[in-house]
Amino acid sequence: MLRELSFCVVCVASLIADCSGAEPTFARIAQPHPRPAGAPRASDVCFSTRWPRPLNASDTHDSFQSARQFHATRFDWLYIHGKPSNKDFVAKAKALGYPVGGTLNCQVTDAPFGPATYQIGRTVNMKGEPVQDPWTRKGGMRFGCPNNPDYARIFLDHARYGLDAGVDYFQMDGVQLNDLMGHWGGCFCKHCVEGFRPYLAEHSTPAQRAQWAVVALSGFDYAAFLLALGTDSNAASSSWKGPKPLRDLFRDFQVESGIRFLSRMHRQIDEIAGRQVAHACNANEEFLTTYHKIHDFALIESYPEKEGSPAQLYRRHLKQAQQLGKPYLFTFVSSDVGHNRRFIAAAYALGANVIVPWDVFIGLDSPRFFGTPAQFADLYGFVRANAPLLDGYEEAAVMGAGIQDSRYAEMAPPLSVYAASPVLAVVRAQPGRPDAPVVVHLVAASSDKTGPVRLSFDPARFFDGRPLKLRYRVPAPYTAEQHEKAAASHDFAPLAIDTERDGGRVSMVELPAIDPWGILVVEPAESTKADTPWQPSIWCAEEDRAGAALDVCIRCATPGAEIRYTLDGAEPDKSATLYQRPIRLEASATIKAQSFAALGAESPIASARFDCGAPRPRLAPDAPTLKDHLRLWLSAGSLLATIKDGDPVRTWPAIAGPSATIPSTSRLSEAKGKAPMLGAAILNGHPAVRFDGVDDQLAIRGFSNAYLAGKPFTVILVTQSQDNWFGVGGNAENGGGGIPRLYLTRANYHYDSMAKRSLSQRRRTRLPSPSISTTEKRPLQPAPTAAPRAAATIFPSFASSAPEAISPAPSGRAPTAIPAMSPRSSRTTANSPSRKSSPSNSTWPRVTVSAPVGVGTDDCQDRRLLFTSPV
Repeated sequence: MLRELSFCVVCVASLIADCSGAEPTFARIAQPHPRPAGAPRASDVCFSTRWPRPLNASDTHDSFQSARQFHATRFDWLYIHGKPSNKDFVAKAKALGYPVGGTLNCQVTDAPFGPATYQIGRTVNMKGEPVQDPWTRKGGMRFGCPNNPDYARIFLDHARYGLDAGVDYFQMDGVQLNDLMGHWGGCFCKHCVEGFRPYLAEHSTPAQRAQWAVVALSGFDYAAFLLALGTDSNAASSSWKGPKPLRDLFRDFQVESGIRFLSRMHRQIDEIAGRQVAHACNANEEFLTTYHKIHDFALIESYPEKEGSPAQLYRRHLKQAQQLGKPYLFTFVSSDVGHNRRFIAAAYALGANVIVPWDVFIGLDSPRFFGTPAQFADLYGFVRANAPLLDGYEEAAVMGAGIQDSRYAEMAPPLSVYAASPVLAVVRAQPGRPDAPVVVHLVAASSDKTGPVRLSFDPARFFDGRPLKLRYRVPAPYTAEQHEKAAASHDFAPLAIDTERDGGRVSMVELPAIDPWGILVVEPAESTKADTPWQPSIWCAEEDRAGAALDVCIRCATPGAEIRYTLDGAEPDKSATLYQRPIRLEASATIKAQSFAALGAESPIASARFDCGAPRPRLAPDAPTLKDHLRLWLSAGSLLATIKDGDPVRTWPAIAGPSATIPSTSRLSEAKGKAPMLGAAILNGHPAVRFDGVDDQLAIRGFSNAYLAGKPFTVILVTQSQDNWFGVGGNAENGGGGIPRLYLTRANYHYDSMAKRSLSQRRRTRLPSPSISTTEKRPLQPAPTAAPRAAATIFPSFASSAPEAISPAPSGRAPTAIPAMSPRSSRTTANSPSRKSSPSNSTWPRVTVSAPVGVGTDDCQDRRLLFTSPV
């Protein structure tokens, strides 16, 4: 029976046991990234009041009072239009020293003030009717068409009004314009139909147009063409009938039309203002692919089920934005206070900003979220208190919480973090300033507190081997009196607690639990005795931490020093075991190590505890203790006997339980589901069912009513990727992104929505990766981790794979859903033994449903889905 080393190890890279050669310091690794004019500074506290508050006599919210309570430094995303009195609000904000960002969204009213009408230059569908997008259905607003000159005129009217009021920059919302409206059938106004003709002539050949049945280009009407083929006038562009290349060209035309429109508007706004006006953009992922070219920075609404984790935040946005030289300002669309706090801390640690969670949109059917100072002001006060450690600092290393920094892939890790739950560690330094303090941001990645934290680091990375001075800073507990005093005096230093830590020639430091943010400040210290060797650092490879054994490495930054260690907790001396190679641990142990210089000088002792978890039961789907309750078991490998590589999967027969088929009902976009494709060897040589992320869909109707109604059940997901960055649900670096497509819904499975529930209900459901959307909100419980095992006899088509173990729930309680086994290391090859994978540390909801269950994926190739229902 395998045992699991459960000591949480975060933020480590490759397995190298000694240091050789000169390693660049963090100040040399950090690269300057100047911020465009108008973008927030790293230490700015960005405050958004979408409309000046109080709105009326019954409005209990006050924009200026709240901005002061959160220590705001600027106003962002403010709607100026509507009432002439809004200009007075801007004037007051400017008088108080706040820069102000006005808003030019793509649903501006027909005039900057007066009645809110939406008639001039708006999008229409194939029949010339108003496009029924969600915003129109909810509030009567309508998007403007970038090809309509009347809309350009009123857009500039709004810009003039904002500039006259005194705004410093503009936030552009809904910049996708007609590309976005394509999801609901538009736009096919006469300007779009006529403008598409020369675009089609330029980007296609006569032979292609003849193949598409486009006869007379001079009078070609694409709307009439689609209607003649039987296309629904409100259908999403992905469901339009006719040649796909023609549909793609029309979308490209609309994208380019929007970019031309915005570029022209920016130039004309600059001319009106007599200066270069900064423009922000709310386009989420499209910002990185398209709209960064014409916008100065991103002001993005981030959603917890897609971008809530540090790894997603970093990989999906900030790493790419850094390469583009574009700063990011987020607003987090969530009412989950704990998640908001972790997101704020992680974003600032990674060099971004987060708008104060006050007056925040969380869904068309939800009231706006107004966070309180007691919930968030301590974090924003901490930002102000650490302005000198934020402004001018750039990223030098990012590790932990699912992130491995590729800059250190071939070197010993510069930093390792040990804690009971995942920790994000971000090292930031001032480029070109070798003596400036280096800061290490530590953020609780998935829980409000992490338990005590131990850092092990390479001291040569800081100041070329000089001794270190350490201090640790955390937010001061919130009190209204202290924060009011700081707001009045502009002295924010008391809002951070500073604690000196033992320094000198140290390589390890002990810190208290993170809740949710702390900053370790590392500075050069006065020299200690020159012959004193560095304290050893102790670390291990992250991919080993859930295996049957653990390879622990010890290193010393002093060349030529020998390392002695013990495994029984005893103090090491010169007679202790000499460290020569990584230590293989197969049981719990406390490693203590000490370095000795050639002349006998001793370093401080380093100590680290590694605990081996108790054996866990491993149940395979055909195990007697599970088989009686197994209700559904799907595997891509089972399809190979009847379906050829590349063929559509219209029916997916289950190994146990009913088959999954294409549903007969429409999805929420009213498009019909289509068959996914079988790939015989599309994931590391293994079979998988590939869903295209557009309209491929399978569902299992009636399954829950027949087998699970009124009973708790367990969902087991197993993934067998050998790619270290493939993630369950396609959310890892190479996984394709998007929301994992496993949903349990009240009605039929809907590929493009979690369920026909309100957005506010969906926002309140915590969705770890992979997501399980539940019809009832249940308490979250820690997920049991699993010991992997060989599975050639269980799943013959995945001979290198291992099913996840489960722990039966105590009587009377629902078993928790089990996370999928994390991917193996990318260093694994066909001829080398695999390293043991590390289970997710996510928490999972207990779920009970009494409804049909649907199954689908979004680039989540190679997965097995099992449902069990205890009697």
